[in-house]
Amino acid sequence: MNYEYEMSYALPDSVEGLLQRGRGLGAVRALRAPRESAAFVYDGIRRDWLWDQSDERSVYLARLVCDLDLSPMPVVNMLAGDEEACLRACGVLELLALAGSVEAKDGLRAYVRKGEHWVRVLERM
Repeated sequence: MNYEYEMSYALPDSVEGLLQRGRGLGAVRALRAPRESAAFVYDGIRRDWLWDQSDERSVYLARLVCDLDLSPMPVVNMLAGDEEACLRACGVLELLALAGSVEAKDGLRAYVRKGEHWVRVLERM
């Protein structure tokens, strides 16, 4: 049995745990320590922490990237992952692009020209 990709939630009162669960308190605490929280935000985009199909985190995560003044480039790099990871990154980048991020726009455009899942990304946009 391979446990390489096994995920477990961090403690529910930690910044990491709150961000994994999509809690507003996680965003508040992340704003207090943006540099320390950046890895948790990017991990929230990279991994699928959603509870079910009704749970949507793109707005929450895109807002964190903006509010913490994080670079969207690590998210652009996530487009190269499998289809699910690509679409999670696309959802966040789409919102960042609408908010005016040139890096997000350029990253999405470049992916549509050369990416493996370009059709799904284009449909989503």
